[in-house]
Amino acid sequence: LEVKENGGSHGIDNQTFGDIESLGIENFLLSIENDLRGGNYRPEPVLRVNIPKPDGKQRPLGIPTIRDRVVLQACNEKCQRSCRLNIRRQQNELQYRCKANCA
Repeated sequence: LEVKENGGSHGIDNQTFGDIESLGIENFLLSIENDLRGGNYRPEPVLRVNIPKPDGKQRPLGIPTIRDRVVLQACNEKCQRSCRLNIRRQQNELQYRCKANCA
């Protein structure tokens, strides 16, 4: 999973990559697929943390759950594939198709 390669922390559910691997990656992905196909998928709230900035201030950061990151990555890859398939089209048609397919 590209999500694992990107690293990062767990989300609000406290589920780590180790937890997912011990329960079985295939079961994890199948659960996501079933929720998406059944129309039952709902993203979890993000975990809010504050990241210190060089000037001493802090900036808020939202950390999604691993499950939500997997769904986001899959959507991103689907949109990129869709845009690449239409690359031979005129520029304005390509922009329209990318926006329409990724919305």
